[in-house]
Amino acid sequence: GALARTLIVTGVSLLLAIILSIFTGYGLSGLKRRDQMFVYNLYLLQMVIPAMLILLPQFLIIQWAMRLVPGYGDAGFVRYGLQLGSIILINIKGTALSTMIFTAAISSIPKELEDSAYIDGASSWQYIRYIMMPLLRVPIASIIVIMLPLIYNQFLEPYVYLDPANSTLLPFVQSAVGQFSTNFQLIYSAILASVVPLVVVYLMFRRFFI
Repeated sequence: GALARTLIVTGVSLLLAIILSIFTGYGLSGLKRRDQMFVYNLYLLQMVIPAMLILLPQFLIIQWAMRLVPGYGDAGFVRYGLQLGSIILINIKGTALSTMIFTAAISSIPKELEDSAYIDGASSWQYIRYIMMPLLRVPIASIIVIMLPLIYNQFLEPYVYLDPANSTLLPFVQSAVGQFSTNFQLIYSAILASVVPLVVVYLMFRRFFI
């Protein structure tokens, strides 16, 4: 259960984060206008704001929003789904790292490719899907390898936002540690489960690195 929830949160978070980062980088590529520079600097501002500084305001806002949904107060599918959704939402919010990587990568693509695609009748979506996306394989692989361990081995946010019956892997492991007894078999099994997917993903994407 905890492993399945961890895989779902990690997979959905990575997919949505990459898609949103690509569109953000596409919108900010070139950094030619003042509004582009302003938005780009807002993303970079996150690098100097400690995560613990926004933990409480973020928690209060998310709890207020989730209480508006009928059925959130009762244990069940709605409550557990909203809790996992809040973790995904936290993970996919714009980060300075992904914004910097995709903005730089998309800015390096020759403008002539985009112009020629439009001359041939391609839409913006077709240009992104068939021309830009294949050129972004290395940045996408980089983001996956960098962000996967951070999301997969996330502890603080799941520990704060998720109920014990709805926890992901690391909070579940922590619950096995007691003051007078510790389930080491469970802990070692969970550690193995937390390492294997990272090794598999690294082996899959290592050929993209130079």
